[in-house]
Amino acid sequence: MRVQEPSLVSRFFSSRLFLVATTVVLLITSLSFARAYYRNYQVQQEIRELKQEVTALEGKTLESMDILEYVKSDSFVEETARIDQNMKRPGEKVIVIKEVSDVQYGNAARTEVSKRGLFTNPVKWWNYFTKHK
Repeated sequence: MRVQEPSLVSRFFSSRLFLVATTVVLLITSLSFARAYYRNYQVQQEIRELKQEVTALEGKTLESMDILEYVKSDSFVEETARIDQNMKRPGEKVIVIKEVSDVQYGNAARTEVSKRGLFTNPVKWWNYFTKHK
């Protein structure tokens, strides 16, 4: 009986060379797929971050538009005129209260303040740390 020899094709597919070549091709394909998958992940992350930035900028734009509308309004003009330029409406009365200084009253003002128990902030802190309870 004669044993039939395997054909050239079947010998090639069962050889070690085919096994090594198939392993190398599979490894290169797997690495290429992993690199493409990671790059896709990075792009998706960047898209997500840019969408968040767009949302934040849209919010700032709306806020800026509200501020612009307020600046254009008559109430802002009136407030600016009252605060910055010390203006008043016609028929409105203004009362100015000046602060009392120690120079004007000398030591009499200080003794009056200490009699009433009103102390300056540094004196209050000094008393807080130095007086025993």
